[in-house]
This record gives sequence, structure tokens and C-alpha cells, in this order.
Amino acid sequence: MSLPSNLVFNLTGHEGPVLNVRFNPKGTYCISCGKDRTLRLWNPHKGFDIKVYKGHGYEVRDVSVSTDNSQMASAGGDRQLFLWDVASGNVIRKFRGHDARINTVVHAASDEVLVSGGHDQCVKVWDCRSRSIDPIQTMRQFKDDVTSVLSVGPAILAGSVDGSLRRFDVRMGRAYSDELHHPIAELALTHDGLCVLAACLDSCLRLLDVQAGELLASYRQGSCWPATGRVCYWELVDADLVHSFQAHEPADRCLGPVDGTLGSCSGIDPCSSSYDDRPPHFVAPWQFDGSQAVAVRDLVDTLEELGACVQQQRGDYVYAVWSTPGVAGSSGRLVDLEFLFAENDNTPGQLLEAVRIRLGWEEVPILRNRRRALFFGESPFDDFGPTPPPGLDYSKDLNLRAEGFQGSD
Repeated sequence: MSLPSNLVFNLTGHEGPVLNVRFNPKGTYCISCGKDRTLRLWNPHKGFDIKVYKGHGYEVRDVSVSTDNSQMASAGGDRQLFLWDVASGNVIRKFRGHDARINTVVHAASDEVLVSGGHDQCVKVWDCRSRSIDPIQTMRQFKDDVTSVLSVGPAILAGSVDGSLRRFDVRMGRAYSDELHHPIAELALTHDGLCVLAACLDSCLRLLDVQAGELLASYRQGSCWPATGRVCYWELVDADLVHSFQAHEPADRCLGPVDGTLGSCSGIDPCSSSYDDRPPHFVAPWQFDGSQAVAVRDLVDTLEELGACVQQQRGDYVYAVWSTPGVAGSSGRLVDLEFLFAENDNTPGQLLEAVRIRLGWEEVPILRNRRRALFFGESPFDDFGPTPPPGLDYSKDLNLRAEGFQGSD
């Protein structure tokens, strides 16, 4: 059987990273969403965009299309669900109730209900027929971000960064949990709805029985499998890799701790930098002695001593993954770290500190301005880190005049 592997169209138009792409149920068109706060309707069979939808104030992270193709729901950083009329591009309804960004949304119950999950560690259910803008049900059993939700008949499936795959039987009022022990990034159903595929951050795909929760198969290519930009085809039963091809160029990602999770400058979240000044988001750079080449060599040796798998090393860049739970006092969750011997070094807490202490390197004190109300541009005290996004409004949600601040030209 011939498997698709040739590029037919390159759909361009978003002014920034694309965060998600969803096809309508019949596969006749697709909708993309991204960091530019827009959604785009595409004809993928002819390679052109049909319509652009604007209305979100922050990045759009997910979109779901109704079975009759007349409506779609979107969600993202502004903590609201938008229900759109596909043909006119008008917003029909807005739902609110999440306390943080929304990562995922899906239609359910014959499109009469929306289900969403977000950074506030909960799943919420919304009635599209009601005039209320508030959720009709909330499930709070999670310990970390909810990254993906699915609708399976009377049940809701939800995956989380805490490594749990939970099934909520709405009709019976019961909840079931399967622990995968690795953060879940995405869920997908088989066509018959009997199995669910969980993409985990340990570079492994896991196929589970929806009802029993039994692990049926695991799909993995090697022990260290970075994001290479390849598309892989697997034999479902034997879990053998039958074909793969290069779909995207592998890109250097900039990861940093954002609200207790790993964020990516190239797509998912803004990374730690001089324009995001809250203390939990910022890790000070390190100062090392000697040449950069020696420092890189020492860093790699130390990472491997602490149990890391160094996946990339070139010039001033090192990328490593901890795949063993409990290393260096960590909580046991998979952590990947990136080290850049340049302006931008964004890496998470405990594991990073263990590496620094073992090397004997010192932190560089950085003068930080803790009041975000004072920021009208990039801080003059630190010139490292990525450039702030264009149009970033530091005064958002702040009454500057009431606090005695005056804007200036």
C-alpha cells in the first residue's frame, strides 16, 4: 500500500506559529489557529484559504468543528470559548468560566454541548442551547494542565500533564483514571471509538482500550526521540514502524518554565525572558570560567552523570532529556532542557540547579523590575532573552492612572 509522503500544498497565511489544525468531519476543509489570534478556513485539496476569523484577544490554541459544518468553537489564552458561524464569520456566543488559558475544546452530545480543558487543571462542560455563559459542569480531579479532551458517546476522555487519562461517564456519574506516568500532550480516537491513542512527552504513543483502560500497544522509535519534524506510519498491532518521511525542518526550540510548565517560544507558550518578569518565570543565567568549548564539554559530561540523555550538541547549543523518574530530586516527570551559550538561557528549576551546583558555576545577579505596571518597553537592565512580541501591552488590566503612573511618548 502506498502511504502519502509527498508535499502537495504549503498553506501559508498565519503571521506567527500555528498551534493547531483540525479537519471537518468529512475532511473537505480544515481550520487552523495560532499565535496571531486568528483562525483560518482552508481548502486543503486546492491549497488556498477561504476565510479569516478574528475576535480573540490572545493566541488561539484549539478549534472544533460541528458535524454539520455550520459552526465551530475556538479557545485560547483569553480564557473564553468562542462559538462561530462558519459561513458568516460572526461570533454566535462566548462562554466564560475558566481561570486560566484554555488548551483544548471539542463538540459533544450531537453538537449541543462543548467540552473544554485548560491550565486551571479542570474540564468544563457548556450547554450551547442555554443562554447562560457559565459552565453546567466542572471536573477538577486533575493535578496539572488538561491538554486534550475527546467525546465518546456519553463519556468524556481527558488527558493531562499529570500523566493521567481520565474517563468521565456523564450518564452514570462515574469517573475512571488510567495512570500513564508520563505527561500527555494529545489524545486521538480510532475510527470505531473503541481505542484511544495518547501521545506522551516521553516520545511514546500509547494505544489503550477506552472502556477497560488496558494498554494495547506502545509505539516508540529509540530511547531518545527528539522532535525531528518527521511523520511516522506504524503497524497498529505489531507496533512496527513501517514508513516515515521528513515533513518539517527540525527547529531549535526555546523552552522555559511558564506557570510551572514548560513553554516554547516557537509555538506553545512565551518562554522566560526579560519581558515576563514574574519571579516564578525567570531563571538567572550562569557564569562559567574558561573557554566556551570547555564549558560545553563540561556541561555535557555533567548532564550525562546526572542521568540525562543528550540528544543534540552543536556549537553553543545543548539539548538534553531526563527520561528516568526521580533524577536529581525531580518529581519524576519527564523534563527536557535546552542550554544556549548566548543571550537566551531558559531552563526549569530543580534539575537545572543540580547541574549548576555540580559544575560549580555561579549565577549572574540581574537587576529585575518587579512591578509590571512600570513596563512600557523592554527593560534597559537586561538585553538578553527573546524580543518581546510586537504590540505587547504591558499596561493590560492595570489602572496606571489610579496607581500614579503616567504614560509617555
